[in-house]
Amino acid sequence: MSPFANGSDESRQFLLLPDPKDGNLYMFSDFSSDKKQKILKKLPFTISDLATLSPCRSSDGMIYTSKKTDEWMILDIQNGNRVDIIDADSSSQCPTKAQVPDTLVPQNNLLYIFKSKYQISVFNADSREKIFNLTYIDYSPSLLSSISQNSYDLIHLTSSTNGRIVTIDKSQEHSTFLWSAQLSSPIVSMFKLTENTNFPIINRVPFFTIGGFFNSSNLLRSRLYSSVYIGELSQSKSLYALSTLVENQHIRKDSDYLIEGPDSFTSNVFDWIKLKGYYEYPKESTIKFNSIPSTQLLPSTQISEDAKIIYSKPNQAFFLEDDSILSNSIQKYADWLYKLVVLLILLIVIIVVVPLVTIVYLQKNKESSKIFKNLTDKSIKIGKITFNPNEMLGRGCAGTCVYKGLFEDKQSVAVKRIVSDCFKLANREIELLRKLQHPNLIRYFATETDGQFSYIAIELAEMTLSDYVEKQNKLVYLNKIEILYQACQGLAHLHSLNIVHRDIKPHNILISLPMKPDNTRKVMISDFGVSKVLSSDSLTTDISAGTEGWIAPEVLKSKLQETNEKASKPNDIFSLGCLIYYTHTDGDHPFGNLVNRQSNILNRIIDINRIENEENICLRSLVEPMLSEIVEDRPPIEAIIKHPHFWNAKQSLHFLQDVSDRFECESVDSEIARNLENGSLDVCRGDWRKCISIELQDDLRKFRTYKGNSVRDLLRAIRNKRHHYQELDPKLQKALGSIPNDFVRYFTDRFPRLIIHSYIAMQSCSDEDLFQNYYFQGDKENKAYEFRKLQRSSTQWFDRARRIRNETKNSIETSPTVLNFRGTAAALAKKMDAIVEEQSRPNRNVVADESIADSMFYNDVFKT
Repeated sequence: MSPFANGSDESRQFLLLPDPKDGNLYMFSDFSSDKKQKILKKLPFTISDLATLSPCRSSDGMIYTSKKTDEWMILDIQNGNRVDIIDADSSSQCPTKAQVPDTLVPQNNLLYIFKSKYQISVFNADSREKIFNLTYIDYSPSLLSSISQNSYDLIHLTSSTNGRIVTIDKSQEHSTFLWSAQLSSPIVSMFKLTENTNFPIINRVPFFTIGGFFNSSNLLRSRLYSSVYIGELSQSKSLYALSTLVENQHIRKDSDYLIEGPDSFTSNVFDWIKLKGYYEYPKESTIKFNSIPSTQLLPSTQISEDAKIIYSKPNQAFFLEDDSILSNSIQKYADWLYKLVVLLILLIVIIVVVPLVTIVYLQKNKESSKIFKNLTDKSIKIGKITFNPNEMLGRGCAGTCVYKGLFEDKQSVAVKRIVSDCFKLANREIELLRKLQHPNLIRYFATETDGQFSYIAIELAEMTLSDYVEKQNKLVYLNKIEILYQACQGLAHLHSLNIVHRDIKPHNILISLPMKPDNTRKVMISDFGVSKVLSSDSLTTDISAGTEGWIAPEVLKSKLQETNEKASKPNDIFSLGCLIYYTHTDGDHPFGNLVNRQSNILNRIIDINRIENEENICLRSLVEPMLSEIVEDRPPIEAIIKHPHFWNAKQSLHFLQDVSDRFECESVDSEIARNLENGSLDVCRGDWRKCISIELQDDLRKFRTYKGNSVRDLLRAIRNKRHHYQELDPKLQKALGSIPNDFVRYFTDRFPRLIIHSYIAMQSCSDEDLFQNYYFQGDKENKAYEFRKLQRSSTQWFDRARRIRNETKNSIETSPTVLNFRGTAAALAKKMDAIVEEQSRPNRNVVADESIADSMFYNDVFKT
């Protein structure tokens, strides 16, 4: 390509510059003293477009001609050599089969590339002298597909001034430099070769041309702008224009000349050396199309100043303004295409949009008329949901009402009607109900709307937990522990899905109707309107969550301080702790009456005296940490479900046997044994042997000796009697009762601390195979939780023992049948004093001396 163009002094000079990357054309025009005209312009067509439209003629006397040649190149991908070329001039006639060379036979290592060469010549119309040539070559494979940058793991960066290329891997967490290379000339296209079993394929890959100082170390941190670089090929001394990304300080800014310089000795030649550099990306020229007949192909001096691009038949020429090269045929096609698009849009509006609007309008009318009243029973039907407004089951907040109704005219359901102002809550609840499938969560059937209300059909329940507790509507086949356990199961499912209910209270715990075939009932958690998915911001709401008196203290403090306290699972645990206490105390609340509850929760004024007796020690060990003001001290729902309070008799008996088996070979001085015996006086109630029936006392003396103040021995006695239950005397079997219910109740009624004390003492062994089913082992979100040790009992067991001793001593001394044995009675009393004194010492070892524990005194007492 010639580096500049020559013209007469009167002619207007310009220079066409090709972009070898995409074939775009840029034009330098008006190198005169006109300061208002922009120098660099981008033409709205490519070299291939100009070649298709030629011959052309411009108003300044320039004539354009073009030539295009196509050919196929066949390359060997193994070595890169060119195997053959196929073009229109390859042969004057079609060869026979015998004449076809072996190289044309399809092979797996042959790559076919299509080459198009465009040659455009520009002449002066007056002197017929060639001004300059444009040559553009385009390569494309037989099967071409481009790879987008989003699906490509590499970033290729090339230089606008030389053949430098850098490749960066962006697939890693931090982009890493892979390789670089230096080629002989700037890179204008890149391809990736893919080989398969049939034929090789190359795909065009994206790359970025970078200008200015090419530094790969800080390139990714630079701020780059779109520009056009004008450079020169050193081999051919030809100019080219290349779209480039460059830092702002490298872009040339056009400025006016301050004074006129001297005349140059090459005044008719462009000073093309000064053109090299980076330019702001130019805007496209605005072009209009006007058609003229071929008879108007006149010299450029006869063309009016407002003449635009003119198009005629193939044997006619084109007239171009000095700043544009246009084709009227393209404009006609564009006009026709524009009219076609407008017509298609109108057809779409008529055929699709109008009927759609009509359908929507009719649907709204249908929805508004979908409600109809049955004059006989006054029921209302909305779609598949039917309900009677007179059969109201309850009311909720914000105007929500619940009615008894039918789904599809056969399934009994509860219909929850929500006003339009609370549609956000309704949509939230519907979205959660559709996801939740658990027997202890309310079941969702359908949703209907009439514009004013949303109607949600959910599973029908017989009563709420509030009805069950406060109205004394007790169900003998569903006790309190079973109700609370099922509620905990439902909450555990919510928490496993990272959903916080945020409104646990008696009115939201429902008890179902009897279910076939055995008329059993289930407990369900309902009302998910203010529930929140912890991992999703889409369900956050400004609506105040929870009901007064059942809200965790940290949530109340957040409201008062107007801070954005995030919802968390311990919020539900606090409410559940209040619910458990409320249920077991027949309606009492740990924070007082309805008026003072909110302030008592904030001020930590708590009263759980209803469960502070020994009979409720297991329940107290569960509720106290759940109501803790410290969020971290509250147990997770998984640990709550494992708590012995929810065990049945079979589970309790198995646990006691497993603990006894675990200590069968354990040293009495081990840490686990000390944990078990710590607090044994409260567990054994001073001496457990005095708390059991005479039949069991007699049976225990037959086989071995037991320490009355040892938890370990008490567990061993229970285990032995369970293992040999069938061999026991019928009277003793009757006293112990049936297994497991009566048998376990026999011991837990006498020793209420036994199970929970053993459970807490064995928490250090929770990871052992024997005990894994009894404890929560922890997960990714929660570590294993340990319940706190029990508080000491207020009973002074040895004061009680002294009182019994004195009563026994007086009885022996005054009995006429034992007057001859006063010496023996005195010795026994003295020995008993020693026992009491030994066990009353502070910080004593809880494992008593075996000779004392198995003394004749206890044997004699058992017989009396």
